[in-house]
Amino acid sequence: MKKGDKMPSGFILGIGRTPLNLQEKQIRYAMKNSKSNSAAARFLNVSLTTYEKYARRYIDEETGKDLWELQKNKRGKGVKKPYNITKGKFALKDILEGKYPDYSVYQLKNRLINNADKVNFKTCCHNCGYNEERITDGKIPLILDHIDDDWTNHIRENLRFLCYNCFHNLKGNIRGNQPQWRIEQVKKAKETIKRNKKNKKKE
Repeated sequence: MKKGDKMPSGFILGIGRTPLNLQEKQIRYAMKNSKSNSAAARFLNVSLTTYEKYARRYIDEETGKDLWELQKNKRGKGVKKPYNITKGKFALKDILEGKYPDYSVYQLKNRLINNADKVNFKTCCHNCGYNEERITDGKIPLILDHIDDDWTNHIRENLRFLCYNCFHNLKGNIRGNQPQWRIEQVKKAKETIKRNKKNKKKE
């Protein structure tokens, strides 16, 4: 190859890379298809530094801000990234197949909410369909219920979301005095968890 030849990457020998010259419509299209400046840069397949350089050139007439400032996460928090449900330690798919019986119920609930569309697990009460969000935090008040009352049985078919009203009607009180049958179920579940941990240590 000789000076002036263009590489597949766009780099020209002896001259450098051809300027990108990102247009406003390209940046706005990336903004429309992303939730942050970092995501917009990835969408356009450019570095964040390059994206910022061009995004700051264009001013939004309605707000008076440049496109970089306009696309900033307003709360200053990172955008949640989707989980890979099939790979890595404690993959959600493996948990729902019963491979990790000691996995935290609290964390499992959050992961089911964040990946509801991927595992076909609707974020609503599976008994009455309640799905209203709280005004204070925008979350739907739901409880992850194990149908057979075995808190270590995380198999998909054994799980369901219940609103607080349905949980009380079907299972009893969440706090305070519990009916005797519920006390026995809780005791049995705790014994099962304890026994499983001991067996795991022996292995």
